[in-house]
Order: sequence, then structure tokens, then C-alpha cells
Amino acid sequence: MLVIRGAFSRFFAESGFFLAAGLAFFFLICCIPLTLVGVSTLGFVLSTERAADEVVGQLARNFPVYRREIAMVLLRIVETRALSGIAGTLVLIFFSTPLFGASRLVMHRMLGVRAGGQYLRNLLLDAGLVLLLTLLMFFLLGGYYMLEADNIDRALEIAARIPAARMGGAIEVRPLVER
Repeated sequence: MLVIRGAFSRFFAESGFFLAAGLAFFFLICCIPLTLVGVSTLGFVLSTERAADEVVGQLARNFPVYRREIAMVLLRIVETRALSGIAGTLVLIFFSTPLFGASRLVMHRMLGVRAGGQYLRNLLLDAGLVLLLTLLMFFLLGGYYMLEADNIDRALEIAARIPAARMGGAIEVRPLVER
């Protein structure tokens, strides 16, 4: 009980709510480039005509008046997928570095660590951590696709167009339901 009371008193003494609000702000700024990276990924997935038609069909059921506009936006996403992916990654690195710096500052204040004024060293450390996490995100991220194909050869043909397959990633194709 004494430990919990000490943690709460330290939180309030060090302006914990103010520090949490600052971290939330930096996190929200990092959501913008994450959206660009997500849009780029969506562009790679929608590069097949059948997938794009399916997404347009699903969205058009909810918004039938905007079918043409939805199709145009998705086409634009597919056309600019490489640029938005590169821009999203660079902006993510740029905005994530202050997030790491703010996180380190908050942890130092909460734990009572008195860090020296080595600004350049800390900035390089934060940028290095961001680059490391960015590399881990691209190389270790996994997922799965469920698709409908007439036979296993058609499924292999579709799987060969997945970006991870083109970059040397492992792709496993197996039937889930036999007809």
C-alpha cells in the first residue's frame, strides 16, 4: 500500500497529467505518417483489379451515391502507393524521434533520473531507436490474406503479386475450404 501511495504522490508531484498529455500529443502527430504508410499498404493490396472492385463494391453498398468518387480515390491510392509509402516512412521517422525523446524525458522525471545536457547524444540515440524500430516493423511484420480462387494454381498466381513475396518474404498458400 505504501508503494502505491508513493507512486501516486510522485506522479502528482512531477505533473504526471501534463506529461501524459504531452506524450499523447506526440503520439497523435505520429498517427499522420502511420496513416500514409497504411494507405500505401492498401495501395499494394488493391493493385489487383478484383480486390479493388470488391472494396469499391463494399463501400458502395454503404455509400451508393459516391461509387464513382470512391473508385477514383482508390485508383489514386494505387497510383501513388510507392510515393506515399516512402513519404510516410520518412515522416514517421521524423515525428517519432521527438516522441522517443519525450518518452525518455517523462521516464527520467518520473524515476528521478538526472540526465546531463547531452542533447546531440540523446537526439542520435532517439533517432537510432526509431530507425531500428522502423526496420523491425518492415521486416518482422507478418499477416495473412484469405482469398477466393478457383484452384491452387490461381491462388499461387495471386500470392506471387503480394509485395512480401516480391521482396523475398515467405508466403504460404493452402486451401481452407475445398469445393
